Amino acid sequence: MAIFQLAVAPGAKVDSRFVESVELTVMNESRRTFDILVQVSHNGAPFFESLQELPSGSGAYIPAVPTNYTPFNLLIVTNYFTYDTTTVTLIVRSKGLLLAIFTDKDFDRMP
Repeated sequence: MAIFQLAVAPGAKVDSRFVESVELTVMNESRRTFDILVQVSHNGAPFFESLQELPSGSGAYIPAVPTNYTPFNLLIVTNYFTYDTTTVTLIVRSKGLLLAIFTDKDFDRMP
């Protein structure tokens, strides 16, 4: 499994005080199909979940998940054995304006 995690909180790499919503793109660059689970939670309670199958060379786009300037945890889990074939792009918005773009390299990788 490849597990990506990003904690969004005041003073963190991604500061929740400026994040009204996020958009997420996950790409499968492998030769095999795999599944992804995306979970966004606040205080341990999920408020967004998505489970999708990603065929080889395809991607999943998750538009405008509202976070309303509160801290949250973003978790992406694949059933593939390596991180090398999964790319993640996170777009952060406030009042519809693009604030920042983060990639899989900005996420913590769990063993």
